[in-house]
Amino acid sequence: MACKPEEEWIRDWKELPVYIIHGTEDELFPFSEIENIAADLAKKNVKIKLIKVENASHFDTGKFIIPLKYSYKWLSELDKP
Repeated sequence: MACKPEEEWIRDWKELPVYIIHGTEDELFPFSEIENIAADLAKKNVKIKLIKVENASHFDTGKFIIPLKYSYKWLSELDKP
């Protein structure tokens, strides 16, 4: 949540699914950068879900609670046929 992975992590990412929750007004890690990283990982066939939290800054962590609650559902459905 509200961070940016290191370039080497992205380069070598393989089977770990990624659930991203990120605010559109993050002042430390711009949403556009995170969106690009998510797209790059998707091109590598990484199972990824990007949740955009409108008008949330880096420090609006309370706005991430509801999207975080849905992470379990997304993760639990990954291996279902």
